[in-house]
Amino acid sequence: MKYLIFILLFVSLSFSQNNYRNDEINSKVKVYKKLLSNNYTPTENQFKYDVNYYQLELEINPNNRYINGKIKINTKVLNSIDKIEFNLTKGFIIDSIFVNNKISSYNYTNDLLTVNLDRIYNHNESVSIDIYYQGYPGSSGFGSFGVSTINNKKMIWTLSEPFGARDWWPCKDHPYDKADSADIIITVPKDLIVASNGSLKKVIENNNKKTYYWHESYPIATYLISVTAYPYYTFSNYYKYSENDSMEIQYYTVYDKINPKYENFALVPNMIKIYSEIFGEYPFIKEKYGHAEFPWGGGMEHQTCTSLGSFGEYVIVHELAHQWWGDMITCKDFHHIWLNEGFATYSEALYAEKMYGKNKYFEEMNSTKYFGGGTIYVDDLSDTYRIFSGNLTYNKASWVLHMLRHVVGDSTFFQIIKEYYKSIYKYNSINTEEFQKICESIYKNSLDWFFHQWIYEEYYPKYKFNYSITKSGNNSTINLNILQTQTNYIFKMPIDINVSTSLGDTTIKIFDSLQTQTFKILVNGDVKKITLDKDEWILRTVEETPNTVNNTKKLQNYQLLQNYPNPFNPSTEISFILPKKDYITLKIYDILGRELLTLYEGIKEYGLHKIEFNTKNYGIDFPSGIYFYILKTTSFYETKKMVIIK
Repeated sequence: MKYLIFILLFVSLSFSQNNYRNDEINSKVKVYKKLLSNNYTPTENQFKYDVNYYQLELEINPNNRYINGKIKINTKVLNSIDKIEFNLTKGFIIDSIFVNNKISSYNYTNDLLTVNLDRIYNHNESVSIDIYYQGYPGSSGFGSFGVSTINNKKMIWTLSEPFGARDWWPCKDHPYDKADSADIIITVPKDLIVASNGSLKKVIENNNKKTYYWHESYPIATYLISVTAYPYYTFSNYYKYSENDSMEIQYYTVYDKINPKYENFALVPNMIKIYSEIFGEYPFIKEKYGHAEFPWGGGMEHQTCTSLGSFGEYVIVHELAHQWWGDMITCKDFHHIWLNEGFATYSEALYAEKMYGKNKYFEEMNSTKYFGGGTIYVDDLSDTYRIFSGNLTYNKASWVLHMLRHVVGDSTFFQIIKEYYKSIYKYNSINTEEFQKICESIYKNSLDWFFHQWIYEEYYPKYKFNYSITKSGNNSTINLNILQTQTNYIFKMPIDINVSTSLGDTTIKIFDSLQTQTFKILVNGDVKKITLDKDEWILRTVEETPNTVNNTKKLQNYQLLQNYPNPFNPSTEISFILPKKDYITLKIYDILGRELLTLYEGIKEYGLHKIEFNTKNYGIDFPSGIYFYILKTTSFYETKKMVIIK
């Protein structure tokens, strides 16, 4: 999801693509700051059952934002349980709860609704729960459910990513567990038109109210379920996906279709066609695609019906790409949200390439460069600013796919994308390691080095290079020296070396993996110029230096290097460099600063040292989380962070 800015906070809007991202993402995380006290990881109980079906039956009063609701949740038990926990923001009134049609007791505290079952249920047994409730969504009245006034008319809207579905209905509010299907049944005053997910099955009018019956037949995550209602203008277009079949594209707008701000809607059928050719057929082809206007800038990729407040071409194409990457395949948790947002951001460049040519592709990629710190992997889900970092989750993550394309080659890359589309994760959820395995299955080689350094490490390579040339007849031998000057991590990357000679240009690909490395390159003709990564396939800086690189010079400084792999389970390797013989201690600490163990204490000689840390070897429980390791010598002290995932 991208381009979000609440209309009341909106002051000015640059037409730069990056400004759209940064301003609107910042506004979005302000909205969700109030959710930080909620349960943003599943409880132990929530891992013991699987949701099969949601039915939301809500009557909404737009005049006071009040909901009267009944939620049906059908589940299958995975492990023996005598209660089921749902996420629900505090403040609602629970009228009654039924378990398999029998009234049940419950406990409702700390944003958790715990339903007591009538007995112990075991593996593969089904439990159906009906929850009757009412109240004002969200404790602050500002967040994932709102009522706004536009043109003196009320508009109901929702926006639930990341943890906002619980703000207006009880559910298991975590993206790894998608319901197989959902019904969204909404009753509103009869002048309002309701847009939601899936297909509209019927509308029933009763006195001064109308009830809209929407059915989503595809698996769906809680944060992708949406409701917008307004006295909309409605019109349609069609995407023709075969000789005899078309899918309706529905538009719900504040103004009628002749308003010029909707002119990019005419591009949508071709956008769907382009993405279907690159990725695979539009994933909800039996239902629809659509846009429902709401009072935000930008958009939110609600499944089959994007909520849209800005109408630029690239806003529209980004949210459309999410129907594949984010909706059809969803990140398993928000640690791995780059699989949603990085893919959608990179898809903008793919659209630009297909629509306007390769130069436009590179122009889009250049607009998303980020050279700052932080990992693409989100280590702290309580920090909403971090989850929706425009620089990391969107921009740098899009460069991961750009670089992967060059590492494996165009043909293999697009084969990977098509395999990803049709994999076992289709209509399911996924994490980085699972996506990596799909890539490796097509590439036929390990890509652990690639994903580790770009997803779990910080920054980027800073290349300095120089070269000397030896002539022999019509041939030239280039002695190319490449130095990585960054101190945090040594990157391994294939680099295109463009050599301009008296006979023309040629490109040679080398694989750079050391802090200082020398390559011999033989070319025909006289060398005029050498360029590293001319087409910018790597997120890097490059500087040509005088021919002074000394490949044998000694390292003059103490260095504590980043452990590898990171995150890890159960084993990782910690490396450090000593410029002289010294007495050292290497210790492990938890996130609270408590010392857990001494990994090494004693004298080490000059040079590079590597020490294995295996969590199974010390008789200590190391749960998933953040840890620190500290190297101390007689004159040096440094700390690094590492992550254990189980």
